[in-house]
Amino acid sequence: YAGAEDLESFDIELAVAGTFTLSVHEQVYGWLTRQTDDRLGVEGEIAESWEYNDDGTQVTFKLRDGVLFHDGSPVTAEDVLFSLNTAQAGANWGFALADMTFEAPDDSTIVITMPFPNYDLPALLSVLYVPIYPNDFGGKSRDEFFANPIGAGPFKYESWTPGDEVVLSAFDDYWRGRPKIDELVYKTISDPNAGLLAYENGEINVWRNPPFELIDSLPGTVEEFPVLENVFVFLNSQAEALADVRVRQAITYAIDRDVLREGVTSGYSRPVAGFEAPDDLWPDLGPGPTNPVTYDPDKARELLAEAGVSEGLKLSMMIPIGFTEFESAAQIIQQQLADVGIEIEIELLDLVAFFEKGFSGGHELGIFNYGFVVPSGSESIVFVFGSGGVFGGYDTASLLDTYVQYVGAADGSAKGEAFTGFEDWIADNAALLALYNKSLVRASQNVDGLIQGKISLPRFTEAVVTNE
Repeated sequence: YAGAEDLESFDIELAVAGTFTLSVHEQVYGWLTRQTDDRLGVEGEIAESWEYNDDGTQVTFKLRDGVLFHDGSPVTAEDVLFSLNTAQAGANWGFALADMTFEAPDDSTIVITMPFPNYDLPALLSVLYVPIYPNDFGGKSRDEFFANPIGAGPFKYESWTPGDEVVLSAFDDYWRGRPKIDELVYKTISDPNAGLLAYENGEINVWRNPPFELIDSLPGTVEEFPVLENVFVFLNSQAEALADVRVRQAITYAIDRDVLREGVTSGYSRPVAGFEAPDDLWPDLGPGPTNPVTYDPDKARELLAEAGVSEGLKLSMMIPIGFTEFESAAQIIQQQLADVGIEIEIELLDLVAFFEKGFSGGHELGIFNYGFVVPSGSESIVFVFGSGGVFGGYDTASLLDTYVQYVGAADGSAKGEAFTGFEDWIADNAALLALYNKSLVRASQNVDGLIQGKISLPRFTEAVVTNE
């Protein structure tokens, strides 16, 4: 299974949580809940059931008997408590569990009490925030544990060569049943030519998101999956040239997203009104922002003039190496912004340097993608809230109220209303501009049984290799 990304870390606290990393985590770790195969619902995993109290502020999970870690030890309530407390204490994702309390009244029960109603908690526990680890990391230090992680997922860790591959093997005692393949290898191939050669030589069975220009010539089966994933531009409000919101707004008005989408994706995408996916993929997200951004270069010039910016404004846009789709998008944006007097320098960085620069705030503009990994729009609010508007240095405090409104809503229309408020915050601050909703394109050969839902993470437990 090959893609341009690399595993960031087995420790979620050291990861930005790209889909490649989360896909590896989903194979290795167990979770209290898991997503249904279509990825739009939630079902039991380590927890076989859960029940809310009357006001939605407390949920009781009943743990499943017979779930084992890869070392053969049983998963216990102590392990779950340790994992919840470890996640809550984390500087990266801990805010998602802020002010919650965790109890284990007996060996098969976990009770989580929340400061406000949160009907989305089972979804948020299905992947990302709270992998279930052995209590006290099995007696190891944190670094020792994540150098050789033990989980309760369908595949066991064997090895990781950063920048090259992650090797996993089938776990014989996985409670749902042993996977049908013996070994699963995640390959990092950022060079499109190297990817094409490896695919044509049969060295990889599945190539995730091959370059659009190669799709028509690939052997095997090429499939397109509409998924909850968008490509977006992020704008750093702490950069001196972008401190004035009118400059950021001008940039968003100067980008013709329809031209860009057709020029970059060869049709393997759909337009978006706001930050998230089209509402036919997930109606709970609502229709998008109240006043969606449209292409209007005259308005862009007007805003720049109001901000006192003359022609010749120079900005840099960082792109991770190997993401040719983003590089193509940057080149089109470079041309479009030149029409309103903004000069863009494209800066190519390896993925580690890209994220380091984003976290440190040393950038001005950048392009990346964001996709849902749990079936809840609250994940997006948490993502933007906790990242300062995605590497933007924004004051996101008001988004906490939006988050509380969303997770406390028990029906789709109320959730849609809350999510519109989130979309309006992004548009008002010009913090991000979603360029398009990208499809997952998957080239595959000599493999059957892959399960693909509405997010980019595949399931491999039913996969079989054919005609090897």
